Amino acid sequence: MISYKLDIDSMISCKLDRDSMTSYKLDIDSMSSCKLDIDSMISYKLDIDSMISYKLDIQSMISYKLDIDSMISYKLDIHVDSMISNKLDIDSMISYKLDIESMISYKLDIESMISYKLDIDSMISNKLDIKSMISYKLYIIDSMISYK
Repeated sequence: MISYKLDIDSMISCKLDRDSMTSYKLDIDSMSSCKLDIDSMISYKLDIDSMISYKLDIQSMISYKLDIDSMISYKLDIHVDSMISNKLDIDSMISYKLDIESMISYKLDIESMISYKLDIDSMISNKLDIKSMISYKLYIIDSMISYK
């Protein structure tokens, strides 16, 4: 009888163990569910991060475009400068001494442009002189014909 009671006790104990295992299984399930929620939260955070990253990428693309525009503008500036002065190149931009030389050269180029303008002015003036000479010649011919 005592032995049988012990068996019943062990059976009750076994049943309790099964219950606790079931409870434990439920806890594992709830932990899995919780883990899924954490995963979805991490996934959501990653989505937000990717959205922020995407926004940053768009901003960097805009910034990069502006950089390319400024590089093009800079290249055009250098091109214009090099048209004005053959001495101006990348090395002269890096070297302060060459920059000074290119500034002097630029000044000389401006002076030669002014000189060129003056030459054109004198050519125009010369052309007017030629016209007046032709006019004078025609006047002389007219007066000779008239005199004749």
